[in-house]
Amino acid sequence: MSLLKNIEQKLLFVERKRLYDSPEQDRIKLKFNDRELVNFGIICSKHSMISNDWRFLNLALKILDSKSVLADKLNLKKEIEISLNSLKENIL
Repeated sequence: MSLLKNIEQKLLFVERKRLYDSPEQDRIKLKFNDRELVNFGIICSKHSMISNDWRFLNLALKILDSKSVLADKLNLKKEIEISLNSLKENIL
């Protein structure tokens, strides 16, 4: 399986399992540690530039904004800014 397909499948898995239309207490708890989530956010942010798909950047922003993710998010924030600027230039 290609890296692109693997990233897209992980994104869909996370989005589906979070069940955003459910109340917070009913949501499924994923077993990722904070560092894994931040790294996944960085991957999503970089992939958004390749695919020109805002969904990946949106997920990275959700990880950045999450108060429950306590790992250092400085690198994630930098990658998001780069991706956001790239998407603005290429899409808007």
